[in-house]
Amino acid sequence: MDPLEEGRRNWLAHDSGPVHQVSAATALTRGQQIATSAMARVLAEHDLTFAQLEILVRLADRPAPLGMGELGDAVKLHPTTAARTVARLERARYVERVDDEDDRRVTRVRVSERGLAVTRTALGRLREVGFGLDGLSRVDTRRLTELVRPIIDD
Repeated sequence: MDPLEEGRRNWLAHDSGPVHQVSAATALTRGQQIATSAMARVLAEHDLTFAQLEILVRLADRPAPLGMGELGDAVKLHPTTAARTVARLERARYVERVDDEDDRRVTRVRVSERGLAVTRTALGRLREVGFGLDGLSRVDTRRLTELVRPIIDD
């Protein structure tokens, strides 16, 4: 049984609206659940969430510490969510807060050596499981990204 086709039949039977949109949303949701589950298992080995890993990767690429607002914007998180995520990373000693020399009200954050090590290890393991997208080719993953971009950028 094809779960997407079965879902499509159910949506049609219940007159759920434009079937092509409902079917696409169902496929996107199921695919996201499967990919997230595969990544969550790997990230749990390091007591990380995907949002935390995103922040670590963003900080690892920066030669200078980032302010909380900059960091939230960079990973598309609300400033409050970014601050809570950074606080958890700080408790794990994966990041360090740094006072801004020009403005004491601004707190900046940088990745620690421990954070860099866990980032490299977690990324290596995620590559091993194909970020939960093992069934897709490189061309397909690029196509998927471009298809989803308008939803994300909206």
